[in-house]
Amino acid sequence: MISLKGKYKSYIKSIALALVIFVAYLWIQDIFSGEEGRVRKFVLQGKKVIEAKNILGLTQLIADDYHDKYGNDRQTLLYIFREVFGYYSQILVHIESIEVSLDDSKTSASVEILALVIGKTAQNNTEKILEGEKGAIKLRLIKEEKIWKLQGVESFEAMTIMGQNIS
Repeated sequence: MISLKGKYKSYIKSIALALVIFVAYLWIQDIFSGEEGRVRKFVLQGKKVIEAKNILGLTQLIADDYHDKYGNDRQTLLYIFREVFGYYSQILVHIESIEVSLDDSKTSASVEILALVIGKTAQNNTEKILEGEKGAIKLRLIKEEKIWKLQGVESFEAMTIMGQNIS
């Protein structure tokens, strides 16, 4: 007959084994996913940082030489995000699709993202920042010291941020 102590030991061993297998799976997946997988991971990390309204985390994702077609540099982009994070009490991001194009040297990438982004204001109003086909944005990424960084952003449609239409 199995005692209670022996029964718990078998449960603990089973849970420990499952945990080891899961960690090994994640490790192997990270090794064999390649650069496209790492770019997708970067995009999902950006999603988490935006939803958490973590300006310090966002700082680590943006390249020092960031610039976009709107004339923004890294500091301006961080300022914009700081203002947006202050305006919205909650930001929800749902990524519908991610299309990754790597250059031949795999040191830069172009990523098209189709997303739904909703912001909830302090007054409990909700605003759609990006939506469906109108929510397509293009990211330019560069690999710096084996880490992907955001080098530029381009929106294909006008966005509504903080109650203002931005094209």
